[in-house]
Amino acid sequence: INKIFTKIKKKNILLYVGRVAKEKNLDFLLEMLGKVRKTVNDAVLIVVGDGPELKSLREKAAKWPYTWNICFTGYSDRDQLAYFYNLADVFVFPSLTETQGLVTIEAMSNGLPVVAIGEMGTLDVMQGNNGGFMVNNDIEEFSQKVIDLLQNPELRKQKSQEAKEWSKNWSIENTTQKLLSVYNSIIK
Repeated sequence: INKIFTKIKKKNILLYVGRVAKEKNLDFLLEMLGKVRKTVNDAVLIVVGDGPELKSLREKAAKWPYTWNICFTGYSDRDQLAYFYNLADVFVFPSLTETQGLVTIEAMSNGLPVVAIGEMGTLDVMQGNNGGFMVNNDIEEFSQKVIDLLQNPELRKQKSQEAKEWSKNWSIENTTQKLLSVYNSIIK
């Protein structure tokens, strides 16, 4: 981890955390990074996670002109994830098939603004632009929202605070109360 930090400590850091699998739409992030770097030339992408597509994604990234601006960490223990969330500037999440959106909640609870495609679990968690930006499956729109957050420190600060607050909706206490409410309505 210290080696990664030394390499990228004064960059604009985009972070993906999760399984590295085809359904996560991670090729999208490679293309997005290329578009973002045209405006924010010190942007880097950190991909934290392992999965069946890691080797393939690394091979694709190696062919891109900005391959030195992508870091694959592989699997990371849960206790190390907070480090990455706190290191990053924007959490980028292109998954089209997310069932629960838990990493989105983790990122937001660490004050990391999110740019995500508004599908399935992510749609349920973010419910709009809460804690970041929920966008269509459109590379231009996604990239522009990332650029907006990187270039506008006030917007990033606002979305960071909003992310922390919004993530409280998904705390154990709040979700337990919601579950009890459902049980009580069924009992009645």
